[in-house]
Amino acid sequence: MTSTGRHENWKPLRTWTRPITPTRRRWSAITMTTSLGPCSSFISPKGCWHNRKRVPVRFTNHVDSCRRCDPDWEKNRKKLADCAPGFARGTTSGKDGEFYVVTDLIDNAADPKPGTLRHAATQTGPHWITFKGSMTIKLQQKLIVTSDKTIDARGANVEVCNGAASDSYSADKKMQVTVDLNHFGKGLVARMPRCRFGFIHVVNNDYNHWFLYAIGGTNNPTIISQGNRYSAPGFGAKEVTCRGLLKSAQWKNWNWVSQGDHFESGAVFTPSGNPSASKRFGADKMMPFKPGQMVPELKNYSFFLFLFVVIIPTLEDHITEYDEYWTARELEAIKNLDKAYHSNPDCWRCDPDWEKNRKKLADCAPGFAQGTTGGKDGEFYVVTDPIDNAADPKPGTLRHAVTQTGPLWITFKGSMTIKLQQELIVTSDKTIDSRGANVEVCNGAGITIQFAKNITIHGLQIHHIIPSKGGKIKDGENHHGLRGDSDGDGVSLFGATNVWLDHLSLHHCADGLIDVVILFGASDSYSADKKMQVTVDLNHFGKGLVERMPRCRFGFIHVINNDYNHWFLYAIGGTNNPTIISQGNRYSSPGFWAKEVTCRGLLKSAQWRNWNWVSQGDHFESGAIFTPSGNPSASKRFGADKMMPFKPGQMVPELKKYAGPLSCSIGRPC
Repeated sequence: MTSTGRHENWKPLRTWTRPITPTRRRWSAITMTTSLGPCSSFISPKGCWHNRKRVPVRFTNHVDSCRRCDPDWEKNRKKLADCAPGFARGTTSGKDGEFYVVTDLIDNAADPKPGTLRHAATQTGPHWITFKGSMTIKLQQKLIVTSDKTIDARGANVEVCNGAASDSYSADKKMQVTVDLNHFGKGLVARMPRCRFGFIHVVNNDYNHWFLYAIGGTNNPTIISQGNRYSAPGFGAKEVTCRGLLKSAQWKNWNWVSQGDHFESGAVFTPSGNPSASKRFGADKMMPFKPGQMVPELKNYSFFLFLFVVIIPTLEDHITEYDEYWTARELEAIKNLDKAYHSNPDCWRCDPDWEKNRKKLADCAPGFAQGTTGGKDGEFYVVTDPIDNAADPKPGTLRHAVTQTGPLWITFKGSMTIKLQQELIVTSDKTIDSRGANVEVCNGAGITIQFAKNITIHGLQIHHIIPSKGGKIKDGENHHGLRGDSDGDGVSLFGATNVWLDHLSLHHCADGLIDVVILFGASDSYSADKKMQVTVDLNHFGKGLVERMPRCRFGFIHVINNDYNHWFLYAIGGTNNPTIISQGNRYSSPGFWAKEVTCRGLLKSAQWRNWNWVSQGDHFESGAIFTPSGNPSASKRFGADKMMPFKPGQMVPELKKYAGPLSCSIGRPC
């Protein structure tokens, strides 16, 4: 799988992919973001003129010289089919078919109308698809393009944006990709490209900004970098390459080669493997390259393509059928947010008779979770069966329990492993209490709390969570809903209030461990997130973690007495002026590359210097640094009456000793 770029300022000229075996018609499962933008040169019979100025265009690259100086390009559109370079050579696409003109921008994923892009892309046989005029297309679902198609937007400004996307696959060892003549400019972060498996030829591109890295990969891809210009954007981003969190012994034999590249401002490309790899892998198909010093001239015409779109989760996340039932729950969730905004914390811990007094746990929610009683006012429900049926759960199963109406205190008859077929939708006023049993939710879908309130989950082990395909799921006692694909988060919160996640163990989740979105900071434009209040306390953030522990938009975040001993990018991050109070944490830098605890995105200090980010009583080891901003007394001004008291950071090793699921025996304290 290859993905390119992570920001709206991406300006690709072209990117091609094709399988190694020329006769194989079906593409490997690759999702590429590609486009060919509108012709912006005025072309007369006497030659090419750029932007209608009387300045002759001097093409220095192969593709433009092949087809751009034809004044009758509109009549000879199919000449483009003879110009594919690199590993795309021989790609004729719709050359042998009829023209299909897209006239309608409206997308219907299930029943596309004639004249729409989806209707065109799904026709049998070759087609050369053009557009009647400029348009913006919002895809309801992924656009599945069938074989032998050319989508040609020349002469129109066509944007595909604000819609769906996808990812995965391991047959990518057969992947061959050429990335050439692109300008990767200001604001880009990483993945230009990032590759798994395959053979990637990166040739004559201009890289003048990256925040983390420019070119990355895992799973032993071959990357040949030739004739590129790499200009380091600043002291914090000199290294061009990234191989994830692997040690050099794990990637030293990967073939990553730099030839003819030009380096400025201290940029560095770390090579590995066979320096002659370009001669061994697909060299007969590789484009010739010019020296990196020529890149400014070569990429002159790689401007003005559509912006790379960042897709942000919405209130309707994963709900396929957004019916009256879900509309009502959304409205209820918004009301619950207002009710929960002023909370009130107090106690925490257990007694020797916990098994007889399980519901005492409901009085112990700390910090901003105070007042979360879960199923305290309901009956006990004992889970006896680990089998999951997403559409028709049997009595005695966890799914049957969490979808019942009204409060329930859910326990387990004994230790069990539960593999969820689809997301587990937890309704309001529930406590899932696994004390006294070893309960694992693993190797399937995760847990979702959506438009619900007053929920406690205690003691579960949640791991190896994978995305699910969605479908019909029981999400209420008297309701079944259609869900879209899930992301593979351990626990996802959408529009939820008064939720206490207590003594959980989470690891190896495909997307994230805990994803708190919407009403809790999913969108930069969703101002209701200013009401968000979160306490993150007594956690151990250990080996293998990268970032977002947490990352916040808006709101008030209290980070207290946690142990941070590994992060690859940063530990605590935020945008849109959240208030972050860090008290009594231990920050131990994992290495020379990760000293800074905080991250405020790509913003300049003038933009965040008034944000209230405060460190009090934290303990720093191995050179770790927390960069504060704003009012150092902010903890006294914002929600101080709700904040837990903290112990000095030096005490964290003792304080977090019981992080994760507790080992509880009847008749003894947990």
